Parts: sequence; C-alpha cells; structure tokens
Amino acid sequence: MTKPVKPVKPDESHAAGCGTDGSECKWHRRAADRPEELFRAALCVFMERGYRAARLEDVARQAGVTKPLIYHYFKDKDDLLLKALEWKIEAILGDMRAEVGSPEEGVEIRLRRLFEYSWTRWSRPEWGRFHGTVLVEVRQENPELFRRWAEGSLVERWRLVEDILHDGQGRGEVREDLDCTAAARFLISGGVQLAWLHLHTSLPEFAPCPETSLRETALSTFLRGIRPDTSPRRRKP
Repeated sequence: MTKPVKPVKPDESHAAGCGTDGSECKWHRRAADRPEELFRAALCVFMERGYRAARLEDVARQAGVTKPLIYHYFKDKDDLLLKALEWKIEAILGDMRAEVGSPEEGVEIRLRRLFEYSWTRWSRPEWGRFHGTVLVEVRQENPELFRRWAEGSLVERWRLVEDILHDGQGRGEVREDLDCTAAARFLISGGVQLAWLHLHTSLPEFAPCPETSLRETALSTFLRGIRPDTSPRRRKP
C-alpha cells in the first residue's frame, strides 16, 4: 500500500514554491497559473518521496487537480519534473544575479554575497533531501534530467563566479595568473560538498564543527587566495 505524501512544512514549502502556511498546494483555478502550480506541487512531491516513488497521482493530489489534467500540459512524469526544475532554477539564478550586484561594488563584496546567498539555500533541510535524490536516483536513472539540472544549477553558478573573477582581473582586484575557471568550480563545488557533508549527513554527530566557522573560513580562505600579491619584491643581489 502506497503511503500518502506528508504535508509540506512551512520552510520546505517556501523553498519548493508551495503554500507558505504548510498546507498542500491548492489550485488557483486560472488556466495561466496551472503549469506553475503543477511545478510547485511536483517539486514538493519530488522532495518528499524521491524520484522513483514520485507519482503523477501524488502531484495531482498535492495540486488539488485530476491526473488527466496533468497530461494536458506534460507528456509524463519526467517531462513535468524537467520543466519544474528548469522553472525553479531560472527563478533561483535570477534572484542570485540580482543579489550579486554590479561590478562597481568590487569582486570580494560580490563573491561574498553570492556565496552567502547560496549557503543559505544549501543549509535548508529540503535542499539536502533534494540534492541527495538528484545525485543518487536521478543521476543513475535519468542521466538527461541530471544533465539539465547540473547545467542549470552548477554550471551557471560556475559561469557567474568566473565572470566576476575575470572582471576582477581587469580591474586589478584578482591575481593575473589565477585560473578563473578552476577557481569558480572550487568555490561553488567546494561549498556544495562542504554544506552537504556537514549539514545533511551524520558527520557532525561524531566530528562537529560550527556552521558559521565553516562558511566563513571557506570563503575568507578563497578570497585571500585570489588577491593580487602586493608584498614588496626582494631585489636580487
């Protein structure tokens, strides 16, 4: 017997795009809103049940609609999940780009904002469940869906950091010899792994470390490493 999907908690529903009161996503009854409402419901079910166990029946129940109506908009579960991921990633990237600010504010300020914005998302329990599902189930069972998620989530973050670093090199704020591509991947991928291991596994139970210290040490170490060398050069005898 299939167990019902549990109601989404307030913090989880906010991150997934569901009602902030923790209730199930209810239909707005406006045709223009329907795909977005189904995206919200699909992400809620996906987080709660995982990729394999998520069913369109559960999405329909979460959205307060019938299953045949979902087929009016999407071919199948994979089509719905793909478009839901693309919709959510686009919204996140838009918010992140706005958070980063303009080049005039300086490289370190912009990178700090980006990292702290990302860390706030990475620290949420629902992100931990979602990330684990994508890396384990989706990567193995639907490589195309995994690729689209990686391109929109990770690769776009890498590019954003790389662009900031290149701009910083042009302004003299970043070392000229820095490999901006490798550095961008180090910051984002390293942050993802750090957050995943220390906030969403049992590791802190036997090897604790304060979250604030983890975040700040990782970021400050990276920022020190990208700065130009301003120390006086010793003259050769």
